[in-house]
Amino acid sequence: MTPAIAKQPKWHQQLSASFLVNSCAISNDAQRVVACTYYYPYPGTTSNNTYGTFGTYCFDSAGSQIWKDEYTGNEGVFAVAISGDGKIAAGGGLLSGGKFGTPPTKGLLRAFNAGTGQKLVDYSGAPKRVNSVSLSGDGSVMAAVAANNLYVFAQKNGQFPASPAIPLTGGNFLDSVAVHSSGQWLAACDRGGNVYLITVKNGAVGLTYTWTAPVPIPFLSVAAAQGSETFVVGGGNAIYLFTKASMTQAGGPAPIAQFTPGGAAPSGQHQNVRWVAISSSGNFVTEVENVGATGLVRALTLSGGALILTPGWGANPISLSHNPNCTSIDAAGQYVTACDGEPVGTPGTFHLLNAASGNVVWDFATNNMNWPMFISADGSAIVAGSDNGTVYYFVVP
Repeated sequence: MTPAIAKQPKWHQQLSASFLVNSCAISNDAQRVVACTYYYPYPGTTSNNTYGTFGTYCFDSAGSQIWKDEYTGNEGVFAVAISGDGKIAAGGGLLSGGKFGTPPTKGLLRAFNAGTGQKLVDYSGAPKRVNSVSLSGDGSVMAAVAANNLYVFAQKNGQFPASPAIPLTGGNFLDSVAVHSSGQWLAACDRGGNVYLITVKNGAVGLTYTWTAPVPIPFLSVAAAQGSETFVVGGGNAIYLFTKASMTQAGGPAPIAQFTPGGAAPSGQHQNVRWVAISSSGNFVTEVENVGATGLVRALTLSGGALILTPGWGANPISLSHNPNCTSIDAAGQYVTACDGEPVGTPGTFHLLNAASGNVVWDFATNNMNWPMFISADGSAIVAGSDNGTVYYFVVP
């Protein structure tokens, strides 16, 4: 990657001296962000003790903490989300149990009033760690995945139900879920090559539509376009683009386009496509890939019914020094983010790219690997997190 300007954050907050910031999220107008603390003894970590005080934390755009929700347990909060309007936040992870805990294992899934921190949902019925959580644009629909189950809380008359609908259970490991901004449908994917679309109406979960890849693919990431009924799924060595219509059509669910990165997966490497993102229009997609000990970020455009390498990018894909973990796009498709750092203890970097050219706008290096980095829908700011326990807030550009 071409050297770029070294960016400095507007503010940063260290949430923990010993735990990781595994996930973060930002509202559409960048006025509120949420982040969380988590710990697991991945290779390279210094302690096998996963027990401690973990939490979900909410800040305003100036870096002032609005509220925090902390608890003592195992591993902590793995994933967070915030609604587009910034009014509802969510956190999911592990409440008790786990590798170094004692049974029974209980997953953590909570929703909050993002302005006050008041709990709106406090659910511990998942028997495994919650790995992904997503909210609709107004926060009225929350979905989460934990192992083989999908949990959906849909508000009715302005209130979340006491218990979730569980439209998917059993089968393959679910890694990612994305609620469409409208709250009328959501998409999920699993490591068996299955893609799901579930409808939601008037506080009730409706039909489930399933598409299965021709060969098993360990899908790891799904992202829904805010301004269209399009979503993208990636994992293994494949990226598929769908619409709500293509998943619910009379002839059966099917993608509208696909892209297969060149080359076979490296020996022992099963997750070369690590994360995908999509613009609001649904016509522009980015993905990051693991390539041995390094990585890349690639941009794709929907053209003539096919996903093609985005014209105008000087280099496509762009090489990264370490395995990448995340990518995001603002709603208008002006900027692309990517972050990297692998293994644990390795310095990482946050990257901002120009979406039209692929040129690096700026970089910010950290002293440990980085997992989350998300740009706000309006393209004005970025929230990011590092395994050094710190959450960062950047002004764009």
